[in-house]
Amino acid sequence: MSESAIKRAVQDAEVTHMLLADHGLDIYANGIGVKDDFLQKNADVVRRFVRASLRGWKDALTNPAEAAQLQAQMVKTLSPTVIAEELEVVRRLAVVPDTQKHGLGWIDFDKLKRTVDFVNANIDVSGRRLGADDIYRDGFLPKEAIRP
Repeated sequence: MSESAIKRAVQDAEVTHMLLADHGLDIYANGIGVKDDFLQKNADVVRRFVRASLRGWKDALTNPAEAAQLQAQMVKTLSPTVIAEELEVVRRLAVVPDTQKHGLGWIDFDKLKRTVDFVNANIDVSGRRLGADDIYRDGFLPKEAIRP
């Protein structure tokens, strides 16, 4: 995500993007979290939130310049140019064959398991260590996939 800033800081040099997945660390980075008690009491709210979030990501990835302008209106210290450039980085990370085929938010459970296993093996997590089954709930994506 620092690619845009690095390109500004480094003059007269080529900046390349290194994806950890290209070197064997193919894991998820971001997700939407919700507490179980809220989820059980408000499943429809969660479904609508997930749908709205994915539609927002689709719109932002489709038109980074407009998304950047809207975000900069809310946070005056942000640069629309940098936001748009960062959204292009996100596009390279998020628009992959899985999301093109299944839509934004789709989860490959084996990849999720690798992600959780990596976190448990490499990060000091307090309390009970969770498994992939503990953190994933199916059935909250829109019925019609939202593709980038």
